[in-house]
Amino acid sequence: MPTEEGTPIKYRPIKESSQILEIGWSPVSKELRVLFKSTGTTSLYSYSDVPGDIVANLLYAESVGRYFGAFVKPKFRCMKLNAQGGVEKIIQEAQ
Repeated sequence: MPTEEGTPIKYRPIKESSQILEIGWSPVSKELRVLFKSTGTTSLYSYSDVPGDIVANLLYAESVGRYFGAFVKPKFRCMKLNAQGGVEKIIQEAQ
């Protein structure tokens, strides 16, 4: 699914996480998208201006969920996206 700027995001499945299904990132727009799994559904969130080193550390973290909770979720602007990739709701502004 492309970003609003039209840059395709490459997704990687996360097999070791109980909450995160996939992570995608665009090196051009620095947009990180996280697909969360929950009972019978999924939710897609977008995080703005996430540097590549944070994404790399997230992908190779011993615990993806813990790293995400400590270094991504509280620090970057977050928007919940709808099924078409449009903004459904702004969750938090960047810190």
